[in-house]
Amino acid sequence: MDAFSRVLSSQKNIYALIVEANDEAAVSFYKAHCFLRLAVSGRRLFLPFAEIAKLFT
Repeated sequence: MDAFSRVLSSQKNIYALIVEANDEAAVSFYKAHCFLRLAVSGRRLFLPFAEIAKLFT
């Protein structure tokens, strides 16, 4: 939540928050919180800024 609030208060144009999951359990955790994979394989996921904003409205 701290990272989300920092994104919202930033004066920069930000499209998404990107995370690198440590393992498949972490991937599952992020996917359960609406993060999307950047590629078919790999553990990098993102959450669009528009979705983050919805959490604070």
